[in-house]
Amino acid sequence: MSCLKRLNIGSVSTSFLKWGLVLLVGELFILPPLDTDLGWQLRYGAHLFFSHRPWYQNHLTFFLPNYHWNHSYTLYQLLVFIVYRWMGFPGLALLSGIVVGLTYYLLIKRFSLSLSLFSLLIFYASGWGVSLLGIRSQLFTLLGLAGLSSFFPFSIPFKKKDVWLVFFLFSLWANLHGGFILGLFYLLTKVVFDGLDKGRKELFKGILVLLAAVAGSLLNPFSFKIYFEIYRHTYYPLNRLIAEWVPPGPFGVFFIVVALVSVFLIFTFLFQEEKGFLTWPVGGYLFLFLVFSYLGLKARRHLPLVGIGYLFLLNQVVPKISLNEPRLKQIKLKFNFLFFLGLIVLIVNFLPSKVRMLSSLSANWSSPLIGSRYPRLATEWLKQHPHTCHYLFNAYEWGGYLEWQLPFLKVFVDGRMPAWKTISQKSPYTFYLEVIQAKDGYLSRLDTYGADCLLIGKGTFLDLALNTNSQRKWQRLVEGPRGVLYVKLR
Repeated sequence: MSCLKRLNIGSVSTSFLKWGLVLLVGELFILPPLDTDLGWQLRYGAHLFFSHRPWYQNHLTFFLPNYHWNHSYTLYQLLVFIVYRWMGFPGLALLSGIVVGLTYYLLIKRFSLSLSLFSLLIFYASGWGVSLLGIRSQLFTLLGLAGLSSFFPFSIPFKKKDVWLVFFLFSLWANLHGGFILGLFYLLTKVVFDGLDKGRKELFKGILVLLAAVAGSLLNPFSFKIYFEIYRHTYYPLNRLIAEWVPPGPFGVFFIVVALVSVFLIFTFLFQEEKGFLTWPVGGYLFLFLVFSYLGLKARRHLPLVGIGYLFLLNQVVPKISLNEPRLKQIKLKFNFLFFLGLIVLIVNFLPSKVRMLSSLSANWSSPLIGSRYPRLATEWLKQHPHTCHYLFNAYEWGGYLEWQLPFLKVFVDGRMPAWKTISQKSPYTFYLEVIQAKDGYLSRLDTYGADCLLIGKGTFLDLALNTNSQRKWQRLVEGPRGVLYVKLR
């Protein structure tokens, strides 16, 4: 016992424990970069780094060549390329941990310790723990929302200097991910509910801040045109094309239902016990949570928004528990000390596996964690025979990888393109499916597109059709564990 007294267990403060939580979350999210879009993001970043100019047109695919794509990724592309050039895949894995750890810090900055602990569960249940793809541009939207909630909570009025802070924040955010539009929605909600709560003066001040945010978002290579691209994503039926845009599975729906029911029960209790608890700030966070829940039900990629909106709301409505009783204080001190020891054990426990993972990633694209996902054998063959073909029809999920590995040729499709406009109003992904599923006329389509090589998955409809049919246009040249390479006969 004397040893414990010397440790001074009361010195383990809540803020110190929160930093331990942040360190643990950051460590857990040091993940290999498995995003299939990484390749084309690196190509864009490399072009910007060396030429000091962004690409305004499509230079990577032979389908829809020179298409004007107004995107919100310029700064993200430059960032991931610089980190990759400097530190390779280990650097990108560390970047994932830093971004998620910083997001979690900003999220719990104003939380009590108990809510901070509860937020770990919400963090994973809402999709953070199942979307283990490493660094992705979407992470910066979650970081931005956490930052807004930390710097501009609904309960605190705007200050004059906030105009410049918001302008700077959105000038960055609009070049990191198109989700900055959710940040504008957050500010708009705050402006409206603050105006209802504090009057016309606060409303006008909020409108000025909101206009500064919109002005900041225009500081991107494509100016206001990025809003057109965002608008397309609001009505384009991506939920019928891309897996991460489909509605959530049973667990995701269960999480949203539980969150909604718990909010209903909390509000029912507080209506009976706490008069006047439903303030305008609480109403604003409730509105945000309901909107984010709707988005989460529409697409599983939005489940983290549900978790963030839920935690925003809980931080406003969960009553603060008073610990003035001496016995409760002693319990809290002992809990803090035990929790501190538990955090140390967890951090040290995960450290060796993270070090091994980072070491294995030093081989970059050839590392087992990355290379096993792609057709390395056929890719290496094409590197050794670069004049074999110029227009490669590819599996959709390999587009980014091939664009980075084989810059001397053009592929057919990649992750940028599902919402791009075509004359027929069909998605480029639909054109891809018509061929990969070997639908009627697939051979003539390949001729029309001008493809002279195919790199597709083994056992796909197209692979089976080319093998079983008596066609004499395509020769199977290379077969690997992940894919097969066909070359068009001259």
